[in-house]
Amino acid sequence: MVSYLGYKNLIFPLKNFTKKKNILKLEPSVIMLKEIVVTPGPAYNIIVKVLDNVEKNYPLEPNQMTGFYRESIKKRNSYVSLAEAIVKIYKAPYKGMQNDQVRILKGRKGANIKRMDTLLFKLQGGPNTGLLLDLVKNPEILLNREMLQDYNFKLSGETMLDGKLNYIISFSPKYSKAVLYSGKFYVEVNRYALTAADFNLNLTDPEAASELFIRKKPAGVTVTPVFTHYIVKYREQGGKWYFNYAKGEVKFKVKWKKKMFSTNYTTLQEIAITDRSTKNVTRFKTSKRFKSRQIFAETVAAFSDENYWGKYNYIEPDQSIEMAIKKFKRILGR
Repeated sequence: MVSYLGYKNLIFPLKNFTKKKNILKLEPSVIMLKEIVVTPGPAYNIIVKVLDNVEKNYPLEPNQMTGFYRESIKKRNSYVSLAEAIVKIYKAPYKGMQNDQVRILKGRKGANIKRMDTLLFKLQGGPNTGLLLDLVKNPEILLNREMLQDYNFKLSGETMLDGKLNYIISFSPKYSKAVLYSGKFYVEVNRYALTAADFNLNLTDPEAASELFIRKKPAGVTVTPVFTHYIVKYREQGGKWYFNYAKGEVKFKVKWKKKMFSTNYTTLQEIAITDRSTKNVTRFKTSKRFKSRQIFAETVAAFSDENYWGKYNYIEPDQSIEMAIKKFKRILGR
């Protein structure tokens, strides 16, 4: 028997040997090892580096952005509200206390949407709510340094996003019933910039969670959130990362006290940036600005003009506007 490190053992019968030039060949033994990911330290340290590098990675001057916003409310599988608009955004610097601002340029809401029988379900905040998902600009939602102590972080691997290698950082609450989030951060490995986040709210304490969503409801009605999903994405240009896309989906169970069955409502808000400029950027006048307490669906007017959006009129209600905008850009590039 012949043995050697890295090769399979060879058993060769003595009777097979010849008097001269006996050549014995060993077969390599391949052992697959698990991949090793080299990181600068624990996953928690990577998130701290993201916060330390905000001023290097995100714009410190205001930007004027143009975006497409849509929100909808479904009762079971039927739309009861659908509204969309082209919006102008004053994107405040990532340093300082200035807030983002929104101005509606052109909007519409569905004219043939099914009525909501006895319950009027409304979304407050409109595009402003979508901008709040900019976690870097609004760290109090999830990236507050003090709040980081409430989460467990784990390096789950690496992936390529927009041609750049990113760490995947999974996070979850340390306390099972805390109204906190769980999900994944995507962090560019060289600059430690947050490039995307995909997360949801812990709903193990439904009563506490409902206080975050419900501002007012009728007596005798219980409204409980049963599902949430949030996405935010950034786009790199010239060494800086800019807010580019956000989506928030929440499903509620509505139960009347005197009714046997409950009803599910699903709200969806989505905003995608189509253009950005740093020239002649000014804040909007109060009269032109969309307020955070306004109801978006009540602001845009209903109409029946099939050509309202011109050649971009084919965004379907269930189609992601992010995917639709990419399609527009391919058409414009031809």
